[in-house]
Amino acid sequence: MTQRDDPTDGMSRTGQFVLLASVLASSMAFVDQTALGVVLPSLRDDLQASVTDTQWVVEAYLLTLSAFVLVGGAAGDIYGRRRIFAIGIWVFAAASLACSLAHDAPTLIAARAIQGLGAAMMVPGSLALIAANFPPMKRGAAIGIWSAASGVAVIVGPFLGGLAVEFLSWRWVFLVNLPIAAVALLLVRLRVPESRSPGTAKLDWAGALLAVVGLAAVTFALLEAPRLGWSSVAVWGPGIAGIAALAGFIAQEATARQPMLPLGLFRSAAFTGVQAYTFCFLFAVHGSLFFLPFNYIDVQGFSPFEAGLAMLAVPSLMVLLSRWSGRYADRVGHRLPMIWGACLMTAGFLLFLIPGVDANFWTTFLPASLVLGAGFGFAVAPLTAAALDTVSADLAGLASAVSNMVARVAGLVAIAIMGLILTAGFNTTLDSGLDNLALEPSARSAVLADADRLGGARPPGNLGAAERTAVVVLVKHAFVDGFRAVVIVAALLAALAGLIALFVLPRPAARNDRPSAPPE
Repeated sequence: MTQRDDPTDGMSRTGQFVLLASVLASSMAFVDQTALGVVLPSLRDDLQASVTDTQWVVEAYLLTLSAFVLVGGAAGDIYGRRRIFAIGIWVFAAASLACSLAHDAPTLIAARAIQGLGAAMMVPGSLALIAANFPPMKRGAAIGIWSAASGVAVIVGPFLGGLAVEFLSWRWVFLVNLPIAAVALLLVRLRVPESRSPGTAKLDWAGALLAVVGLAAVTFALLEAPRLGWSSVAVWGPGIAGIAALAGFIAQEATARQPMLPLGLFRSAAFTGVQAYTFCFLFAVHGSLFFLPFNYIDVQGFSPFEAGLAMLAVPSLMVLLSRWSGRYADRVGHRLPMIWGACLMTAGFLLFLIPGVDANFWTTFLPASLVLGAGFGFAVAPLTAAALDTVSADLAGLASAVSNMVARVAGLVAIAIMGLILTAGFNTTLDSGLDNLALEPSARSAVLADADRLGGARPPGNLGAAERTAVVVLVKHAFVDGFRAVVIVAALLAALAGLIALFVLPRPAARNDRPSAPPE
């Protein structure tokens, strides 16, 4: 590469260090998030956890990240971007250490919630530092490098997760963050200048607290319903309280002088359509891909390393196609590639109906993953740009932050609801299969007692060899039936996203539905 082709050419030394610190910090979060999916089955077995516990390991992180990401960005503007960014790295690193030392599920879940709080300061802070330290003519190149590094992190995450479990331990997925955080903090301390925006609006703490309480209570109800039952006051009580808190959040945002989520943005039908597309699109992706590693490891018999390699197909194709799709969207508008992306994703999810127990990866899972990855790659760059294109330039930063929050909430809700769907399908097949096996009542009870581990459920040791084999096969078929129910719902949501793009989003020549002043 010649100096003229170097994307960092012309950047100041300070800018280069700012960019490096931003890339290191955000890459920790992206690698951590994508690597965790592959290690969840091993983590579940090591901590003797249920699938609900593993859902909480992911949900706790998404919960605090979703609720506080807007607050984290605003705090940097008020108290100093460098300071809040550094605090975020410290919190994320300390929580990573706590995650690696956890010896039971509740401790790990609590540490993950703190890790999400650190990410809520760290991830928006990385882009804010780039925006503050690069002039407009060079900012695009810097963000391009940041985005490319994020794409690489997304790709290598599953590979590193599988590698860690196969040869070390799932704990190394968290421990690897510590040296990266140390380097990032050193750069921040020595080379990153402070910046802030005088007169920035105050933090909306009331809105943030209502959001976290509402999301936490509703998530708790959804995750615990399969175990406790919908009739339990421990389920419907938090569910009702969560809905009330979320209603209070909407009321707070509608009346606050300086809201965390300005509802005026949603007066634009185009902006609302983009957010609805984002929610459906990422609900389908997160809700289905969360359970795919369990399918690979528990049902198909893959090792964690093999599962990590298998999971590379979707993010790799997404990253490879997203740059091309962005240029394509520049020519034809965002709407058309978003429609095609949703169509491809619908087809990809439906192809996941084909693999059964002991399926051939190359002829079943791989084609489905490639089609799904192509759809994801086709839509993700135009979707990101569309969120900004539906508002005026003075609201672009706010629109981006709202889109980020919608994406996080979609993942949070998706894992809980898709878990309900998979559990219902699993239990239906398991119950009918156990009826056919006609096991002793004590043996049947033992199998059902372990059913909250889904595909990881194991037959009791007092069964004969033939009965043990029959139970293992039944559990695998039950998981496949549950997973098929999940991908059917995902396909319907992807199709709904396509319809939203078709009928709600404006055509390239009709983009006048933009709020041009800050919403009240």
